[in-house]
Amino acid sequence: MLRINNAEKKPIKCLVVSRASPFTKSGSGFVTKQFMNFFSEDEMIFLCEKNNEITKNNSRIHYINPYPINLKRGKSFFRWQRWFLLPLLVNKIISLVKKEKCNSIMCFYPDELYLLASSLAAKKLSIPIYPYFHNLYYENKNGLSALVAKSIQKKIFHQSPFVYLISEGLLSELAPKYPRIDFRVLTHATIIDEISTNHNKSVKQKIQVTFLGNINNSNIDAMSFLLNTLEQREDVVINLITATSKHVLKKEKLLKNNVIIQSNFSDVEVIQKLRISNLLLLPHGLTGALCDAEYRSIFPTKTIQYLLSGSPILALLPHNCYLQDFLSKNQCAFCITNKNEQEIFSILNHVKKNSNEIERITNNARKTVQIFSENKVLGKLKNQIFI
Repeated sequence: MLRINNAEKKPIKCLVVSRASPFTKSGSGFVTKQFMNFFSEDEMIFLCEKNNEITKNNSRIHYINPYPINLKRGKSFFRWQRWFLLPLLVNKIISLVKKEKCNSIMCFYPDELYLLASSLAAKKLSIPIYPYFHNLYYENKNGLSALVAKSIQKKIFHQSPFVYLISEGLLSELAPKYPRIDFRVLTHATIIDEISTNHNKSVKQKIQVTFLGNINNSNIDAMSFLLNTLEQREDVVINLITATSKHVLKKEKLLKNNVIIQSNFSDVEVIQKLRISNLLLLPHGLTGALCDAEYRSIFPTKTIQYLLSGSPILALLPHNCYLQDFLSKNQCAFCITNKNEQEIFSILNHVKKNSNEIERITNNARKTVQIFSENKVLGKLKNQIFI
């Protein structure tokens, strides 16, 4: 690993390389936005991927075109062409570092192209790189992809002064396998506003159940069971705030009669929608196309937004994963670890009755979310690489 002499340290300006921009509605976009809000322009600038979602401009954010070759067969068909971006991306990083006088690079994973480009640029410039893993990388690959990932991961682990991980779950998976690497947990960060719990909110007509986020391999099995179960209840309306296309939802048979699709909300509107909900769905696993270690270690970004909302959370997830350990330890959600319809119906009854259990869960959530205060989380990062 690269070691830096404290006596030779200069004031740090960091280039953050992230495929997701602060304006992208995704987990990585959420994290990037918190970084931009907390650190000044003198401390941090960003290089991100341009996409159709981005309509805002900001002098701190620089973009790169993800499809340098204009092929007419469709972007999804030519996914392999993204690797043509590697030399352009390396040169863009080097150019920005020199122009903006940066002396460190931080790269967010989950995108191996950006991870490799950042590593190559940092080596060329002889400056430290700080990778920030939001998911497992090599451990979640198979075949030829696994061989490539193993090489890149080993290289960047030993190149970095220390490696940031977004949860204790990732640390539990990686630390035993790489005992010589200095891993440091850097959780999600958020602004903690005054939280008003909603346990005294009455259910006037139908129970408003809400899910926030994308539906993919990390949660589709649990989500499918939840929707199939809730479809049986005539007193339930399910609001899906998601960027997942209706085509995918229809293909996976998730467009139930009591499901309403909602999108294009601002961050403020999303929190407001969560706050007026009677119950929030947090599906995770239970099975799927990802490796077991990925399910054990994932900590969905939406968990932070749920905890901030003051509304009760219903989590369906495996019993042996970090997310279940976290929620159970802090007693801040209803946790179900198997496909049990009666447990779900029992929780719905708690919601309808505004029981003491709802009050206990939401009060604990209000206390738990303090862990993710941006002053605590990003203040720690500032002390580690900026001072």
